[in-house]
Amino acid sequence: MRSKKAQEKEWIRQFCDLMQLCVEQINCDEKQEKPDAFVILRRQQRTVKVGVEVTEYHSDRKRKKGSLGRELASNWEKVLKAIMRDARAYEPLRHVTGCVALKQGAFLPGRRDAKTLGRQLVESTASQVPAEGLSAEVTLKGPFPACYPLMNAYVAELVLRPTKAAQWVSWTCSHVAGFFRLDPTRLKAIVCKKEHETYDWKDARERWLLIVAGADPAALATLGDSDAIEEGSPPETLASEVFDRVVLLEAAFRRAREVWRDGGRPALAANRPSPEPRT
Repeated sequence: MRSKKAQEKEWIRQFCDLMQLCVEQINCDEKQEKPDAFVILRRQQRTVKVGVEVTEYHSDRKRKKGSLGRELASNWEKVLKAIMRDARAYEPLRHVTGCVALKQGAFLPGRRDAKTLGRQLVESTASQVPAEGLSAEVTLKGPFPACYPLMNAYVAELVLRPTKAAQWVSWTCSHVAGFFRLDPTRLKAIVCKKEHETYDWKDARERWLLIVAGADPAALATLGDSDAIEEGSPPETLASEVFDRVVLLEAAFRRAREVWRDGGRPALAANRPSPEPRT
């Protein structure tokens, strides 16, 4: 299993690669804390030492039993595996994607009922999709036929959409996906929390906060393919009195961006190289 430090180093390297930054060295050993790492970047004919604090983005608070969002995502992943397996028996579903909206207060079933719920979702979808495939969006609302008891227990609405992607169904669950999409308020809370911690920046010229979103493998299974999700829209200004830059890595989708820089310069476009620092 990859250590925490090894994972942090991988995230830093992934962010720098996506932003096309020239990295000479990443110092992220086990003894290095607050910040988590020091990175040596080459900019034209000089090197710049950057201190990087790394933190994961979670849109839900921890419970005694762990993260509700991750538990929901894990359960949805089980349902999704059943959908992907059973859908292959229906050729018209090759170009169909579905979005499941749960009932108010409903919680996804665990392993025992996940396969059954997945099968019922596929069978109900197949009954609505003609042999030539979907030509327009179709919305199915409960109550559903009595032969689908788990759908009636958990699902409020099922939206089916045609997709041009040559693939078997890639489904999403709107309730679960909310735990992975970026919430500007939550992002700001993360910045504020990190500002109140104590750091030893040593001789670092710049101080960065790297927020990693979508790092959980379940995020991909939860959000589905990229043409079916809403892109996160954090605020363009996450002003900080401690960090020179607040940068964001959406790991599951290999997207990176700078969302704030000291001095009020506009945020960089996604996956673009960083401009030179102020002199």
